[in-house]
Amino acid sequence: MLGKLLLALLVLTVAVQAYSNGYNRVLELVNQERGQAGVGPLSLDRSLISDAEQHSRYQAELGSITHNDKRGQGMDRLELLGVQIQFWAENVCYTSGGPDGAFDSWIRSPNHRENILNPQATHMGVGEANGYWTQVFARY
Repeated sequence: MLGKLLLALLVLTVAVQAYSNGYNRVLELVNQERGQAGVGPLSLDRSLISDAEQHSRYQAELGSITHNDKRGQGMDRLELLGVQIQFWAENVCYTSGGPDGAFDSWIRSPNHRENILNPQATHMGVGEANGYWTQVFARY
């Protein structure tokens, strides 16, 4: 019994690290692009990650990309989490290419690229569920 519990804990730890590493990879790519454009780096934020993960799960359940979900849109969703912000933007996409594929999808789109390079953003959250990616930008 203890062996099975330890194995389950190990599997869960590896899964969390894989997501965390994917989110860190998106952050690395974003900050690399921002640096080349002369814009300050972003840092990951737990509340924004939570929102992005919930939104990605919603998109996966829906089977479609969208900026709205049953909690509302963007800033409405963050207010439900008790987060007060001055600036908000969001990128969504579907890709089987992991964090690099999501970043490539966003950076090739003028509107998504504008969000990535927006100097008003200071923090970012990333979420993924079954290939549905969400990237949330904010300034507190």
